[in-house]
Formats: sequence, C-alpha cells, structure tokens
Amino acid sequence: MDIELYTSLKKNKSSFFNDLYDLMNNQIFKDFYNKYFLNWSDINTTLMYFKTFETLEFMFYSRYNRKIKKNEIIFLLNKIFKNKFTRKIAIDKFNLYKITCDKYINFNNLVNN
Repeated sequence: MDIELYTSLKKNKSSFFNDLYDLMNNQIFKDFYNKYFLNWSDINTTLMYFKTFETLEFMFYSRYNRKIKKNEIIFLLNKIFKNKFTRKIAIDKFNLYKITCDKYINFNNLVNN
C-alpha cells in the first residue's frame, strides 16, 4: 500500500474515532442512543428521521432563505409521518436514498403536490 494512502486512511480513522469518542461521551446523545437505538428497525427508522430532518432544513432554507424553527420542523415531521400517504412516500424516498446515497432525500414531488 502506498505510504501516503496509508497515512491518509490512518488519519481519517483517527478523526472518526475521535469524533465517535466525543459523541459517545455526550450525555444528550447517549440518552438518545439508549432510548432509540434498540434494534435494527429502530436504527433504520431513526436514520430516516435524521435524513428527513436534514432534508427539510435544506429545503426550507432554500425556499425561505432562513433557518427553520423548531416548532416548524416538528410540525412538518408530524404531518409527514402521521399521514399514511405521505409516510409511505417518505419511506419510499428514504429507501431510494439508501441506494443512491445522495446528500439529501429528494422530496420534490412531495412538496410540489
């Protein structure tokens, strides 16, 4: 293996493990992790919420040129995931996202309809 590549990989892993250490020692994250990461289904669902949250933040800022407020994003997440039609779209979009690995979930047809 090339020495530069090895050094780069080693540095990236060290950075990752340092970040992991910091995250796992953050009490808020630890409480969240212990509450919502109980099995693979929970983990997958939580990751879907993370990516949907991130996507909504991005889309909201793109459209309104301001950061979305807590009550607004909670309202939108509730509307998406409590309605069986929009929940199915969100799940389908997340499953597609897992295949494409784009930065954000593509919700354009959900927002424009």
